[in-house]
This record gives sequence, C-alpha cells and structure tokens, in this order.
Amino acid sequence: EEEEEEEERRQTRSTRTKRRPMRPETESESEPDSDSDSDLEFGDDDLTIAAAEEAEEAAKKLEKATFEELSRIRISRHKLAHWCHERFFKDLVVGMVVRVSLGENNGHLTYRMAKIVGLEEGRVYDLEKTRTRYRAVLQIGASKRKFRMTFVSNQQISKSEFDFWCTQMEKNDNEGFPTVFDVEEKANELKKALDQIDDEDIIEYRIESRRRCGLAPSNLTREMEAIRTQHANSKENVVHLQEQLDKITARLNDSDTQLNEADALQLEMKEVKQSLASETQHAFELEEMISKFDEKKMMATMVRKENYSNMSKINEKNIKADREKSRRIRELERTGQLKEGVEKGELRIVLYFCCHASTCSLASMQTLSNTHTTFHSNTQTHMYL
Repeated sequence: EEEEEEEERRQTRSTRTKRRPMRPETESESEPDSDSDSDLEFGDDDLTIAAAEEAEEAAKKLEKATFEELSRIRISRHKLAHWCHERFFKDLVVGMVVRVSLGENNGHLTYRMAKIVGLEEGRVYDLEKTRTRYRAVLQIGASKRKFRMTFVSNQQISKSEFDFWCTQMEKNDNEGFPTVFDVEEKANELKKALDQIDDEDIIEYRIESRRRCGLAPSNLTREMEAIRTQHANSKENVVHLQEQLDKITARLNDSDTQLNEADALQLEMKEVKQSLASETQHAFELEEMISKFDEKKMMATMVRKENYSNMSKINEKNIKADREKSRRIRELERTGQLKEGVEKGELRIVLYFCCHASTCSLASMQTLSNTHTTFHSNTQTHMYL
C-alpha cells in the first residue's frame, strides 16, 4: 500500500510539471521581449483609437438625423423675417428645415415638414414687419417647389409631419436627407452668425438690402452712434476689469493671505485676465470701425464741399452770361435792330446760347439753328448763331 501511494504521488508530480508553462531562462532575456510587446501594444492602441474616430466620423456622415436633432436646425417665419436682410442669410438658411403651409384641405390647413435647398430672388413681397425679395426652394421627397416665406409656420414640427416627410424621402432613396454631421455643421454656422459683431460693411449691406426692397433705409449715423455707445461701455468694462485685477494682485502679494485663499485668487485672476483680454480686443475692433467711418465721412464732406465750390463757380458764370444777354437785348432795342418779324422770346433763347457758348457744344448750337428756321433771313438774329 505504501508503494502504491508513493507511485500515485510521483505520477501527480510529473503531471503538474507537464502542465506548468515554460519560463524564460533569465530575467535579462525576458525584459526586451516584454518591452517590445508593450511598445507594440501601445502602437496598436493608437491605431485603434484613430480608426475608431474615423469610423465614428464616417458614421456621422452617413447616419440620418433624428427628429430631435433636426429640431436644432428648424427655422421659423419670424427668424426668416428677422435675418432676411443680413449678409449671412443666403448661406445660413440653405440646409435648414421648416414647417410650411400647403393650404386648406377639407376645411383644415395642411402643414408639411420641408428642407430648404435654395433661395431665388423675385418680386418684393411683405414678410411680417419687413419686405423681402427671396423665395425659398423647399424639398419634400422628390418634389422641389418655390414658396414665399410667408407660408412658413412659427410653430414646431410635429412627429406625424416628420414621419410623413421621412416616408417621402425614402421614396426618393433618402436623397438630401440631413445627416448627424450636417446638423452639427449647420448648428455651428448658426452660432457663428449669431456671435458676429456688426461692422461698417455689414451695416451698409443691411441698408442696401432694405433699400432694394423699397424700405426706408436705416440711418447709418444712428447705427454708428449705437456702435460708439458700445465702444464707450467696452472701455468702461476694461477699466473696471483692470481695477479688479489690481485688487487681486494686491491681495496675492499680501503676506497674510492664506494658502487656500491664494489658490482661489489665482483662479479668479486667470478668469479676469481672460475677460480683460477679450474686452480689450472688442474695444479695439469697435475703435477701428469708428475710425474708418469717421475717415469715410470726412472724405465725403470734402467731396461735397468741392462739388459746392464747382457749383458756385458755374452759377457765377451763368449770372454773368444772363447779364450779358440782357445787355445785348437792351442794345438791340435801343438801336432799333430788333425787327418786327423776330419775337423777343426767340431772340432771348438765341442770345442765351450765344452767351453760354463756352458750355454749349457745336452740335447743340446747330440744332438750335435748325429749330429757328422761322427767323427772317434779313434779321440780325442769324449773326449771333
């Protein structure tokens, strides 16, 4: 029995030895392999992350936007009227979705969801409190039609209207269906447009657009006064932020300031510095805008003065010519050279052009001569022509 037990123990030990994994002979030989493996694994991770990001980006470009996502780029009639004279309008609204009225059906108004795929200019029409010349080209499935923007609703798109639109788009192989990527891009464009600062070019574009629609143009001077007010407020904010920064710096330099309080002051100083830099840049941009406007206004004043000076010289010349004309008529009347067949009114016309010969072309003089063929050939009048 003892021999049998010993044999069993020997067999068990041999089995365990066979199952035990092989180990490297020395630690120095195993270390390079482990390092190379770790390097390889790190590289694979980078490639995996990059591939995942590319795949996610590609999926966004192919994945259709949901009802909630499309609600981010819905535009109402009120917004269309508010932005129709802005420079960014034509680029911004294309790609957005609307709720449009198709008219009555069995006594009920029918609304549909549609995507704006273009803008076309036409006759000017009323749009809420303004006027516009744009018509929106709307897509519902394979159908594309022009609509006045007055038919766009201010209300949200309903789920049933979204489902109907999806059905129509599927019949057209989902051509033009907005993707998640499209929605994100359009949302970024919208934010950028809302954050823009009005400069002189934007104001002039707005005024010209309103003028083309027959609206009374806005007063550029009034617009610039509003910008001057913004500039003054911005300068006050810069002074206030600088004072706040000086106070924080003084408290940090104070030896009685505790460590935890110093950390909070450092964070506050960082925020104030960022705000100060942003406000300073804003004030600088407004100041440049005002300088350009003042320079243009000064140039316009100089041109106006020059025009007034030229007009004064012309008027003075005309007055001298009128006096010469009257003098000649009086001389003809006094010497009796004014014949009965020639009326004073016709003679005055002839003398007027003779006295203004320096500003009258030869062609116009010949035309006048041909017009007055009723004059008698033996009169003194033709001498002046």
